[in-house]
Amino acid sequence: MQDNTATTTSRPEVKLKRHLGPIGLLFAAIGSIIGSGWPFGAFNGSSELRV
Repeated sequence: MQDNTATTTSRPEVKLKRHLGPIGLLFAAIGSIIGSGWPFGAFNGSSELRV
């Protein structure tokens, strides 16, 4: 039985860039503000439907 997990060809190691600039920080901040508000909007909307 052969083990095909080891290959003889070598690929260059690819690494992701972890750079967060001012625009990325702005989008992250706006997204977190908008994202944190939807549970409260859903709760307030559902509480108005109660009779």
